[in-house]
Amino acid sequence: MPGHYDAATQTFNAQLPHLSLFSFIRIDWRSVGQKARDYVLQTTKIESARPACVDKPVSREGIRFSVISAAQAWACVQQDGDRIGLSITPNTPVTFTVKPRPAGSASLNIQGDGGMNLPAAIAVAAGQAFAPGEGAVIMGPGVKVVGWPAQSATTSLELAFTQAPEALLLMVLGAVIQVVGDAIGAKLPEYVGNISKLAQDFERLACWTDVAQAAESLQRGLTPESAAKITISFFTCGGPVILNMVGQGARGPAAVILGIITAAPALFSGTVIGAITGLDPNLRQFTIKLERTGTHSKGEVFSPSPREVRSVAEAGALLPPDLATFAAEQFRRDSTTACASGRKPVMSLDKMRAYDLVSGSVSLCFDGYAFLWAKTDGRWKVAWAGMGDPECAELRRSGVSAIPTGFTGAECVEDGQLVPYRSVSPTAGGTCSVPVELFRQGLGNPEVVIRGTRCSRVDPSWARVELAASAHTTGATSSNGLGFAHRVDGDWVYGAAGFRNGRFCEARTDPTFPADFRNELAALCP
Repeated sequence: MPGHYDAATQTFNAQLPHLSLFSFIRIDWRSVGQKARDYVLQTTKIESARPACVDKPVSREGIRFSVISAAQAWACVQQDGDRIGLSITPNTPVTFTVKPRPAGSASLNIQGDGGMNLPAAIAVAAGQAFAPGEGAVIMGPGVKVVGWPAQSATTSLELAFTQAPEALLLMVLGAVIQVVGDAIGAKLPEYVGNISKLAQDFERLACWTDVAQAAESLQRGLTPESAAKITISFFTCGGPVILNMVGQGARGPAAVILGIITAAPALFSGTVIGAITGLDPNLRQFTIKLERTGTHSKGEVFSPSPREVRSVAEAGALLPPDLATFAAEQFRRDSTTACASGRKPVMSLDKMRAYDLVSGSVSLCFDGYAFLWAKTDGRWKVAWAGMGDPECAELRRSGVSAIPTGFTGAECVEDGQLVPYRSVSPTAGGTCSVPVELFRQGLGNPEVVIRGTRCSRVDPSWARVELAASAHTTGATSSNGLGFAHRVDGDWVYGAAGFRNGRFCEARTDPTFPADFRNELAALCP
């Protein structure tokens, strides 16, 4: 085919004699080469594809969260309920440890396609003793940062990354062992009935004592030197022996790895070690920063980390004006308590959603109490104060609409049971009349006693029944429970039951089961 190569565009053009039979051909070698490069680097986990969410900000209730990725990792801002997080995808084969700054400001969870394999998990565990809120980013899996509240007063969160090449070397070794093991496993049937061949091959494994000795050095700590030693001894000794056992039957990744090991085991292990230890020192550490800007649409929001108030002045400096005035009044009231030791009261503000809710505690002379403050009808008030668990009815009388998890009162006492707080009384659904025989039959117990019933506020065809019973069918005694019944075509049908001591529980996940009853049953059957 006559044609010519255009070096400027790196294309080959051919013009053929008759267009009814042929067409122009144009090949963009630059594009082909780039796609091939991306495929190789991304399938080997040397590089990762750029996610669409990289560096895109997220806005929530007037606050903007943004992040800028580093060259070594892609970063995406994510929203998970009332918390903001990051997903980090490594763009390098190097393993990094990662720690949040300030310490304890976030918690880290390893995640990714398939998660970490067992050798990788062992390597990381052996090499690093992570404190709470720390973790590792390895090739393949990424790290998800959760636990940074959207209401935090902290305007930025930094993740500090540091190379851990010794962990990477053992991960490479673990991957090779896994591939080789699969190849040997496929070859083992050939040894059936030929024990002499198996013995002959294994005689060559004497050099593996070097591998064992190198492995023992790991007991003294995982370092680049100890990892390099076991890697070199494994590849140098094991390559020829394994290839002889596997023969020419290996295919795919096994053939590639075995070929490299057999051709130049020292070169292979040396290349891996050199590639890691010879990295640019400037790239061994980097940070990714998540920033928070803007003002909350409902007012300024403060961190939930505990803050102690020891004087009226501290309350004024710490809180916005209206809340500071209220907190100062409460502090002055507690300060009138005289202690023989001269000890002053200490107020701890444990959880704060500064526009409407604060929970904490006060330490007095020899005891103290917990409290929940709420802003309703435009003013702050004490929604509850005391020791133990608050009564749900008292919280409702204060006008609190909702109490998030972690705040005092998020769980309260209703009918003698600790349940999630609801602003509407569960008795608002009215009463229902359910035959006691229904539960005697459902529980297989003639001693069932019904203490009271009421209908669901969500679906009146469901009834909640307070029970006193011995659940004979379980072989254990259970009492003070709840039963649930469903009216179908005018007849009541046994639905489920749970008892306070948790010995007999029937969890209901059916979406037709009313939400208000599901919460109560979940409290009994966690």
